[in-house]
Amino acid sequence: MPLIGAGGTIALELHNCRNWKSTEDIINIIEKLIHDFGLVCIDDSTPLQVSDDGSTYYSSIDPTEIANHCGKSIEVLSNWNHPEFASSTYEHLCLWFRPPFIKTNRSIITSNEDLHVIAHAYKYGEDYSFIRFRGEISPRTSADQTLRIKYAEEFAQFLIRISETLASDLLPEYMWCAEDDEYAKHVFGEEVINKEFDTIYWMNYFGRGYLSEETMDLFKSAPIGFSRIENSTTWFQLHQAFDLNERQLLEEIEEKALNFFSEIGISRIQWTYEI
Repeated sequence: MPLIGAGGTIALELHNCRNWKSTEDIINIIEKLIHDFGLVCIDDSTPLQVSDDGSTYYSSIDPTEIANHCGKSIEVLSNWNHPEFASSTYEHLCLWFRPPFIKTNRSIITSNEDLHVIAHAYKYGEDYSFIRFRGEISPRTSADQTLRIKYAEEFAQFLIRISETLASDLLPEYMWCAEDDEYAKHVFGEEVINKEFDTIYWMNYFGRGYLSEETMDLFKSAPIGFSRIENSTTWFQLHQAFDLNERQLLEEIEEKALNFFSEIGISRIQWTYEI
């Protein structure tokens, strides 16, 4: 699917969410995000429009038509067997959003370096669901690095605010936010079900009852980052800022996190993606 705009588009993907939340629940969340965060929903099913400067873009969807658009766009596939999923049912809804602070329609080349928010659902038996926001940002080696310099921090904090809404309204079991290679190995599927995660991301959220009291205490006592533990949920973030100017400081934080959390099987820290 084409990238729309200057690396500021968010792709929303839903997998097996009928077993987690109904389609109506998901649409209500989407409508809330549009209202609360000023998201502009992009209709990629329509012909590309051409602006005065010759750049192309897709039309936006009227907020009052979001429910109809979702109902027509959602795909439900049965007997879909993939080793990374414990369930045999696959539901997919891909919507493209533009955050309100992205002010250009110009397209850039799609890259593999994305800022992700992935929220995993509570499990039902061996069933497994997740919802993903994936925002693409111009890579550091791009010919036009100013896009990333201008938007990376604002976009990351924007995803944090979205994550807080998802945490309170969807009650996910596990959620993370970081920049990573699209094709990198993520904490995913059965690892979430079996609580066998091996990665600490820039932001990490664990739902009610997911972590043991001992592990929650470990996050609370971490010598780096900050944590919020409320009602048996844990929010842990390596640093308030995402796009640190001091690469040495970022690496020091990652090293301390890796050493500290190694006792619970953490072998990887993922914050930004370096080409």
